[in-house]
Amino acid sequence: MIRGCVLSIVVVMLLAPVAFAGILQEQGFGFVAPNYVFRSGPQGTATGGNTATVGHGQNANDAVGTFATQGETGILTQSAAAAGVGGWSEVCQTAIAEGAQIQSAASPQTQLQEMAAVLTQDARKDHGSGTATGGQGFVGEQGQNIAQGSGISAETQVIGAAQHGTVAGSDCSVAKSEQTVTVTAYQGQTNTSGCTSGSNCGGSGYYYPPNW
Repeated sequence: MIRGCVLSIVVVMLLAPVAFAGILQEQGFGFVAPNYVFRSGPQGTATGGNTATVGHGQNANDAVGTFATQGETGILTQSAAAAGVGGWSEVCQTAIAEGAQIQSAASPQTQLQEMAAVLTQDARKDHGSGTATGGQGFVGEQGQNIAQGSGISAETQVIGAAQHGTVAGSDCSVAKSEQTVTVTAYQGQTNTSGCTSGSNCGGSGYYYPPNW
């Protein structure tokens, strides 16, 4: 009996709306990765795996000495194997990971970051003699900063999630392992003071009040 994987997890990432002027940067990524292995009948094996990576960065500067940069990286890995004689065994994995970040150097300076990962895994063996094993994981990092003559705004966050499961047995045995892990992270900050992109700032990067 082939059961198959069913993709039934949805992660929605929403960043709060921000009024922008001057330097604006935003970036995001998303992974959706199902992995399924199945073995039945006489002696045999089945293996499978996925690896996905993302990495990007950007920076910008303006005429008044504002410098903004942001970057994010992530790696997702999956591996599964089923082996045995008679009966059937399988591993079903689903991984979803998403990240987004946005920043504005306008007044007020605004920075927002979100990242989430949801991993599910089922390992099953029904009759026959054999094993089913699987493992998957995700690690992601985000960072962004705004530097001006009046100071620096910066934020960084990292998330990681991993799971592993194995079932084994002899003839006529039935075994299963079910796992789910969910990790979410969010942070934001607003700086309402100091020189901002588009403000009356001197070319040296120092803040000059209006009508100085």
